[in-house]
Amino acid sequence: MPAGVSVVDVGAGDGKLAAWLAAAGRRVIATENKPGPLAEVRRRLDPLGIECRLGEGLLPLAPGEVQVAVIAGMGGRTIASILAASPEVVRSLEGLILQPVQHLAELREVLERSGFRVEAEAAVVQGSHRYVALRVLPAYSTGS
Repeated sequence: MPAGVSVVDVGAGDGKLAAWLAAAGRRVIATENKPGPLAEVRRRLDPLGIECRLGEGLLPLAPGEVQVAVIAGMGGRTIASILAASPEVVRSLEGLILQPVQHLAELREVLERSGFRVEAEAAVVQGSHRYVALRVLPAYSTGS
């Protein structure tokens, strides 16, 4: 992802990914779906100038507001539900970075049925856990 790209970090958690993305020159919006976690991530990210929003998945965004969505650390079923709940926002994206912690095969099936294309994937090791990160393009995209 080149500098200057606008990104949403869905379910920003501890805010480390959002902070890293912003430090690398991206415009970042971080979302959380509960007030408590949002307050915590705001405490960490507001000093960095990162906008934080309350809401489920991609619902806090307007279509075209960001170019890339990062959805990591959730189950594949949850990721699929997030995408299905915001079709206008998803259609406006140039790409998605998805890192499911479980149900990878189910997520792949949903993506394929929905016309998404997995452009690249990489193994991610976190402690004793191994996950797969997917770079996904919408059906209409020709890639970059």
